[in-house]
Amino acid sequence: EYFWYDPFNPEDFAGFRLHNGVYQPLTEDEQGRLISERLGLALVRWQGVYKNNVDTTWLRWATNDGIVLPTAEEIAVQAQEEAAQAQEEAAQAQQQATQAQEEAAQAQQQATQAQQQAAQAQQRAEQLAARLRAMGVDPDQV
Repeated sequence: EYFWYDPFNPEDFAGFRLHNGVYQPLTEDEQGRLISERLGLALVRWQGVYKNNVDTTWLRWATNDGIVLPTAEEIAVQAQEEAAQAQEEAAQAQQQATQAQEEAAQAQQQATQAQQQAAQAQQRAEQLAARLRAMGVDPDQV
């Protein structure tokens, strides 16, 4: 199969398939596409901005279901967008991890303070019990 196209006249495009040593012209389907049996794709006219930011009618490959295949530039842009999104998600994850570490450190500090306060309270209770005993009072009976 081979296809040709005049970019200055979007209506002037054709496709041919080799049959018994002779190239036979392909006819457009009801949607105006040329179907490549060998590739399993359709060649479609596509209006939009492409090379050198030119807005015109271009030929694009599409699936037989009509999904236009992305160009190399479109794939690159999509990859860049996905990479930027991944970087943003990684930065957010890093920020969340840092916040979690800070919260864990704060919780550890609070636990240490609570232990110190409990130890101080225990020491104070022991001192008071010793005073009571010195005064002849059994602290367990009070």
